[in-house]
Amino acid sequence: MSGNRAPKYRKQRRKGGDLAFVELNGAKHYLGHFGSNESRGRHRRLLAEWAAGGGHLPVEPEKITIYELRARFLQYAQSCYKKRDGTTESENFRPILKALKELYGPCPVIEFGAEGGQAELR
Repeated sequence: MSGNRAPKYRKQRRKGGDLAFVELNGAKHYLGHFGSNESRGRHRRLLAEWAAGGGHLPVEPEKITIYELRARFLQYAQSCYKKRDGTTESENFRPILKALKELYGPCPVIEFGAEGGQAELR
């Protein structure tokens, strides 16, 4: 989110009728027919859920991916690991998080780890 502005209600042109969408954290969320009351209501609800989640949409634990976990951790680290001079130590995490993203980004977190599935690390 840039500044304090909420992500905009936007239009994607389609032959069968324009669609409304909002982009949150780099992903498009389609809302229905552009200009409809239904799509505007979905936009308001989605933004409320996104704001309540600190800039993230709720995700069922079994569906959260390494991508999502990485993004949430970086946001947490930037607010948590601050030095007295106002700088942050979150940059220390970037090399390992980059490798994690490149190797396992789309993998569900639930499959990652000692008791997980194919994304198991040993």
